Parts: sequence; C-alpha cells; structure tokens
Amino acid sequence: MADSPLTSLMKKFGQEVVEKAMLNLGVYRTVKGKKRRAVASDTLRKSLSFYYDGRSSKIQFFAKGKAAVYAPVVEYGRRKGAKMPPIDAIVEWMRIKPIRVRDDKGKIVKQTPSVVRSAAYNIAKGISKNGIPPLFYWRDAVNDTIIEFQSEFEEALTREINLVIEDNLQKKIKI
Repeated sequence: MADSPLTSLMKKFGQEVVEKAMLNLGVYRTVKGKKRRAVASDTLRKSLSFYYDGRSSKIQFFAKGKAAVYAPVVEYGRRKGAKMPPIDAIVEWMRIKPIRVRDDKGKIVKQTPSVVRSAAYNIAKGISKNGIPPLFYWRDAVNDTIIEFQSEFEEALTREINLVIEDNLQKKIKI
C-alpha cells in the first residue's frame, strides 16, 4: 500500500515539519537585550530532512552531513559541567559569526591566530562550565504541525481502515 492515504499524508507532514524546523533555526531571538540568530552558517538549517518508512509507519527527522554531529547539541542543549567542545569548531564559529576579540577597555585587538585560539578556548571553557540552553527546533515544529494535521490524520486513518477492510472482504469473497 505504497500510495495509501496515510503514506501521502505522512510525507506531507514530514515536509511541513522540516520547513517549520528550518524557520525555528533561522528566527531572531532577543538574548540579553540583543537580537541573536541561533545559526551562524545555515549548514544545520539546510541539512534538515526526514524519512518515512511506510512498512513500519515510522517517521524520522534528522540532519544530514557534518551538521548531524552537532544537531543534537542545538536541539537538547549542553548540560553544565560537560566536557569542552572542540576549540577548532569554536574558532570556525567565531570566523563565521564574526566575533572579534576585544581588550579590557572594549577595543578590538589584532586578530592573530593565537589571540583567536585563546578566546576560543575561553568560550569553550565557558560552555563547559555553564552549558548551552536547548533550542527545541524539531520538538516545537512537530508539536505545532501535529495540531494543524490532526483532522487530516483522523480522516486518513479512517480511509486507511476502510481500504484494509474492503481489501480483506474482496479476498474472502473471491475464495
């Protein structure tokens, strides 16, 4: 039953969830009085996808490629006291964002590799000590979309049940 009403609805649902999760990652939030965006390079946002297995009726949401490594950290956050993230990843994030190192008086200093790595180490140490709050981009997208699709799910399941009953009756009549 590859073309069943439930299968086509689940694919539509999956696509809608992915689109909402992308919006959740791209939205600006106010953090400590400043507008901030959760993503720096859009790699995670562009890598979001889903897979629906019609046989087991399971749908999976995931990130593809190198974003799959850090996608769970963005979704669930990082607990306090966890080990430090890789310094090279922090340096890359600082380059993309762009974050400039400043001195005690707030003036931007020359961005030498050693200065940038030292700042990245301090950021990684702060992440380890304080953690990172979660950004439930998948959870919120699924919850919002389920509410929108509730009546369509009920209707599709009713049609699916009717198809199975009719199919079984036709097999019994032919015997």
